[in-house]
Amino acid sequence: MLTPLILLWTFFWALFSFPLTVCSQNKAVPDSPCTSIGIESNLNLAIDLINHSQQDSAAPVLRKVLRCAKSLGEKKLEAQALLNLGIIEFRKIGPRDVPTKLFLESLALYTELNDIEGIARCNLQLGVLNFDIQNFETAVNYFQNILNTNTENTRMRGVAHYLLALSFSELKEFEKAEKMFDLAVGEIEQSDSVFHLQIQAFKGKMYSNKGENKKAVEILEAVLIEQEETISEEGYAPIFAFLSTAHLQLHHYDKAILFGKKAYKLSIGRGSNTVYLREAEASLYKAFYAKNQMDSAYFYLEALKLLNDSVSSRQVVQRVTEMSGKYEFEQKLRTQKAHQELKDRLAEKEIERQKLIRNLLFLGFVLVGIFALIFFRQRIRISREKDRSDNLLLNILPEEIAQELKENGKAEARNFDMVSILFTDFKGFTEASAKLSAGELVSEINICFEAFDSIVEKYNIEKIKTIGDAYMAAGGLPVPTPRSAKNTVMAALEMQAFVAKRKAKNITKGKPSFDMRVGIHTGPVVAGIVGVKKFQYDIWGDTVNTASRMESSGEVGKVNISEATYELLKDEPDLAFESRGKIEAKGKGEMEMWFVQKY
Repeated sequence: MLTPLILLWTFFWALFSFPLTVCSQNKAVPDSPCTSIGIESNLNLAIDLINHSQQDSAAPVLRKVLRCAKSLGEKKLEAQALLNLGIIEFRKIGPRDVPTKLFLESLALYTELNDIEGIARCNLQLGVLNFDIQNFETAVNYFQNILNTNTENTRMRGVAHYLLALSFSELKEFEKAEKMFDLAVGEIEQSDSVFHLQIQAFKGKMYSNKGENKKAVEILEAVLIEQEETISEEGYAPIFAFLSTAHLQLHHYDKAILFGKKAYKLSIGRGSNTVYLREAEASLYKAFYAKNQMDSAYFYLEALKLLNDSVSSRQVVQRVTEMSGKYEFEQKLRTQKAHQELKDRLAEKEIERQKLIRNLLFLGFVLVGIFALIFFRQRIRISREKDRSDNLLLNILPEEIAQELKENGKAEARNFDMVSILFTDFKGFTEASAKLSAGELVSEINICFEAFDSIVEKYNIEKIKTIGDAYMAAGGLPVPTPRSAKNTVMAALEMQAFVAKRKAKNITKGKPSFDMRVGIHTGPVVAGIVGVKKFQYDIWGDTVNTASRMESSGEVGKVNISEATYELLKDEPDLAFESRGKIEAKGKGEMEMWFVQKY
């Protein structure tokens, strides 16, 4: 029977794929000539392989179909091959740019042929893909395109309404979601128990999105009881993931961890369960963090970050740069640790030597003096190494946090009421990276970030981290000061000035250059250390997200600040502000923003 509640596109592929009447005995002839009959036979074979989860075997067959269809001008068969190749790529856990390209090429051919059902299928796959990467607004557009094709396929329209319900639920547009759910139920036959089971499970998720988590738990637990005989093992993944989220929001952290781990176990390594794997990892991270189990919280936070990076099509150079930097940093730490262990062993041996000296005092004061001199030199060397170790720690953590860590063996997370968060991001980074070698790219970023490090030190604000070509700093922690907001703005202005000078210098040399956006927001955050061995000082809270939106909503060459930051600085005589009015910020709605500059 069909597996209920697996990743959306897998279910809908089974519903709307091309006729699957082929049996697995069909054989493709690798050296057969390109004919229309041969292409259709191979296409049917590939679809049969896909339905039997043999994607690796199906891919070369489809590539042959694609080559032959192009050579014969069989555009519909070409479109079918592209669509199926896209589905194979989509089933992998990886960047979504490859299947998107294939789906769009297929859609272009279907549009040229005015093939209504083909157009609807491509929009379905593109919509589910965007839902998978949490680009819900774009997903809505694709699902509405299905309805706009005026397809006479009632089942297809029912699925489109259902997917719109899921997207509107994630966008917090719950009235629209309820309406779409009702339309979907009306268009799908009541005998279709799998589809109606899906609707009930995702209605539970919708109530969780609405904050009605008790009702969400009731619905999802009812699905488990009522449909126990029809749910296969993999089918439990979404129910467990949604239950974990609902219990998390009810502060039932143990239950959130219980269901989250079950969903994680059923979803890890399965490309068709990316949505549920992401939900489970996010819930587990938050639940373990709430229970102050930081090792587990950090594990799932890193897993979630890796999953998001994998499916969000981040540029290869950007990933390589980040991984290389992380690797070099870890190498330095390992080298430093090895040196320190060597010095510790030498120190222990020196102590043993000094004990021997005390037992051999009768040899004379001369011998004692020699050994005392050796001991003194060794102590100086150990002290220097300790200073180097302390300096390395200060490069990773703020001084107060480093001191607390050394004295107590740990540093407690702290709440800060008024912290100014600064984000920078280079515009034109992707284009420039294509024109530079990896070494040149890393060198150029390093020049900018070294300058930024000097600037934040000058204004007594704290560097938090770099993420690819982005730079994050905070003013007002770990020691709050009355001037932290202004110092953060002054640092941002100086960073923009440096980037402008650097751009002008590169232009005169005929080299690629960057522009930069900077955004600042002020508000409460939680700050602390995550990890034990490869620890990092980091900050969390909605203030961080809002600061990121200030950067992405800004303009190159300018410093964009929020209303909260403006209210703190509006009376500063040496700063000038330009009101931008209300600007739409993703996930935040309309927000008041200002550009700030020096008089």
